[in-house]
Amino acid sequence: MNKKYSICSVALVVIGLFIVIEPLSPLDLWSATSLSDFLSAIFAGMGIYIIGVILGVVAFARREKGFLKYVSVVSVIIGIFFVGIVN
Repeated sequence: MNKKYSICSVALVVIGLFIVIEPLSPLDLWSATSLSDFLSAIFAGMGIYIIGVILGVVAFARREKGFLKYVSVVSVIIGIFFVGIVN
């Protein structure tokens, strides 16, 4: 399997972003009743997201072929752009 870092990177980025955004959505699957539950979900999601971004950087360093390695890098750029607009 030649693109294992790219695939893991995309999977972790998607899972991490879902965990971060989920407590803010009306679905509220985990029903965060207290502030500590809410913050723990956000910190866990950000940790998983950052691990996915690090795996994306590893995919760049190993020069893996394919498009998937760009997904995590683009998500970071969009996030920085979004934070810059919000502030």
